[in-house]
Amino acid sequence: MNRASSSRWQWFIPLVRLQPTLTYLPRLAKKILWILRTMQGIFLSKLRIRGARIVGKSELGNILLKLNIDSPVADKHQIIMMPKDLVLFESIRSRGSWDMPAVNFLSAPLNYANGKKIIKSYTFLDIGANSGLIVRQIAKLAKRNFKIVCVEPLPINLEALKFNTSALPNVDSVEIYPYALGDENSELEIFSEKANLGNTSLVQMDGKSVIRTLISQASTLDFIDKYLLDDSRVIIKCDTQGYESKILSQLPKKFWNRIECGVIEIRSIPMLNEKYLELILISLSDFSYMYWGDDFLKNRLTILEVKEFWLSGINEERDLFFSRQIMQENPK
Repeated sequence: MNRASSSRWQWFIPLVRLQPTLTYLPRLAKKILWILRTMQGIFLSKLRIRGARIVGKSELGNILLKLNIDSPVADKHQIIMMPKDLVLFESIRSRGSWDMPAVNFLSAPLNYANGKKIIKSYTFLDIGANSGLIVRQIAKLAKRNFKIVCVEPLPINLEALKFNTSALPNVDSVEIYPYALGDENSELEIFSEKANLGNTSLVQMDGKSVIRTLISQASTLDFIDKYLLDDSRVIIKCDTQGYESKILSQLPKKFWNRIECGVIEIRSIPMLNEKYLELILISLSDFSYMYWGDDFLKNRLTILEVKEFWLSGINEERDLFFSRQIMQENPK
């Protein structure tokens, strides 16, 4: 079970939970750095020196941000839409970008492969697309056209996602599906943390500041069979806050064989279904290059190392970067 922050201001207190003790100091340092960067970013955005400024609000409560300078997410004076929280929103307002390591990695196949211009057709599949920040930045970096398929169940995110993907460069088409993926077709509750809407999950969340929303879930296998049966190569991003094992275990082997690279946010939730995990690890073993996104040195991982973290049950999350070959990221 996830636990949400008890209040918005808790994010600005330089304290983190004590467990697990091995990662306490890195987590504390990361939070202090976030607080300092966020406060500096808010100040600089108001001076229109960096990031973006608030210029309006949508019917569903999303915020309209106008970029102060050319940024990875948009050019100067362009407007994007997103929910106001303390993570994604503040990153865009203060820096005009979000998760550039993942963006650079995922956009690499849309630039060059083995030093040559690529001729394959590509589909970018974004499971848990949120407000579309990743796809916006990838489209801006891409040097060729590609197709976008987004899956996002939260209504407020859907409004922003449609707005932010309405006029992207280098994109043949954008398909948006307003539900979650899982192991069956059903209706169920999804849980969101008010201070961090990026922390939205079908895994039950505890805490006073939790929003509950009834959403639809579609079978992953049915979804692939219905919407992704072409022969394009696939770039995949999966960010579902602990639900990734249920989703990815349903991907057929033929679909895994089409995946060129991807980023999966892995959460080591307790009581993980090992049967689901084994199915995923078998498919991941076909990829020759894997590393943790927070590893500055990009040390290669083994399947065993991935499995050990995934099954650790410590309820921590890490981004797994994987590809079939080492790619030059964001080549000039």
